[in-house]
Amino acid sequence: MSLRIDTLDQLCRQPVPVWQEHCDALLRDHVAYLATASPFYRQRFADLGLDPGAIRTVADLAALPLFTTKQDLEAHNDAFLAVDPHAVVDLCQTSGTTGQAVSLLQTRQDLERLTFNEEVSLRLAGLTAEDRVLLA
Repeated sequence: MSLRIDTLDQLCRQPVPVWQEHCDALLRDHVAYLATASPFYRQRFADLGLDPGAIRTVADLAALPLFTTKQDLEAHNDAFLAVDPHAVVDLCQTSGTTGQAVSLLQTRQDLERLTFNEEVSLRLAGLTAEDRVLLA
């Protein structure tokens, strides 16, 4: 399930329960994907004795133990990759100021999602095509 600007615009005009169901559906899809595609999360679910299918709503997240830490990213970075390594098109790395630098491997779809998120944020802030912004 994905979201586009026109879908988001329509969704914004819906009652809160519609929003919640949409978010819950996205969460279920995401958790199911992680449980099968990510070595780290597959192991984390097993270690914690959690059934990924039991996570049905955003509200269910509050009952979960601390699931992922920066230390997990530092120690098990490769195990987070949930796609074929050939699908990676971008490498973003943290500065390592507060610990070990962490690499974030991104696919074309990840970059499109980031672009979407930034577009939505900038539109909500009132920016238009006439404005110029530096993202640093």
